[in-house]
Amino acid sequence: MRYPVKPNVGESEINRAIAAALTRMGWRVYNFASDHALPRAAAGFADLVAVHPGLPVLFIQCKRPGGKLTEQQREFAELICADTHALYIQASSLDDVIAMLDYREIIHR
Repeated sequence: MRYPVKPNVGESEINRAIAAALTRMGWRVYNFASDHALPRAAAGFADLVAVHPGLPVLFIQCKRPGGKLTEQQREFAELICADTHALYIQASSLDDVIAMLDYREIIHR
């Protein structure tokens, strides 16, 4: 199933769609996208963290199509990618998340 990206979609809408879909799939999703979710010292932390028993922890950074990571987000991604028990995903749509989970053989379409 494809989840097309709507034109001019905002990061908050992408965030909500991904969180809702992962929750329906049995993941526990924590949203850190709010300005008040984390202290300023945590700049670069992923927007969503998703946990499912027995599977890698997902750190998901939501970006508008064509959006780029900030330097702090790149540093955080590198830190997460160094850990083989976690997965960092930059996503502009639910399709990006599903494709990575399928590629990593975490789920199968």
